[in-house]
Amino acid sequence: MILMPAVVYGGTSILSLLVGDPKYADNQLGQDLWRAGHAHAGVLLMLALVTLRYVDEATLPEALTSFVRHSIPAAAVLLPAAFFLSVLSPEATEPNALINLAYVGAVSLAAGLLMLGLGLVRRRHEGDRVRQEALLRFVVLAVRARAGTRAADAEDRSGAAYAEDAAHAQYAAHAEGAEHAPRAPETG
Repeated sequence: MILMPAVVYGGTSILSLLVGDPKYADNQLGQDLWRAGHAHAGVLLMLALVTLRYVDEATLPEALTSFVRHSIPAAAVLLPAAFFLSVLSPEATEPNALINLAYVGAVSLAAGLLMLGLGLVRRRHEGDRVRQEALLRFVVLAVRARAGTRAADAEDRSGAAYAEDAAHAQYAAHAEGAEHAPRAPETG
């Protein structure tokens, strides 16, 4: 948000150059690079503000979190600076060496966005694992509730072992001719 006044100032300065400086109006390269710098500043600043909202939600080590938090806003400064500073002279017919800041900014932006994307994908997969564990706990509780008091007596045994024991008891009772054989819990 601190940089937003700089973007507004850049737009105002371009307008004042177009209206009041004939040298600027005659230099097509200067116009193009200043226009590109102003446009990149606005767009990248908005992108940086949006991505900063997601940095803390990404599953990344602290060092990478710090890198992402700084690399994307740095690109919002480096790219426009490359365009503005590479044609400071109104007589410039080609950009000076400061145009290379655009490459540094582009790498910074790409690396930051890539790391943020990977961190958000990792978070999603960890969220799936947490949801699966919660679902498994819910299923176990539901099976125990359905089995009633017998599940409480067999709390230390797994549900599968309990069902197997109940099936064996029912078979044994049937083989002996008993009428009231214990039943295995119903699944479903």
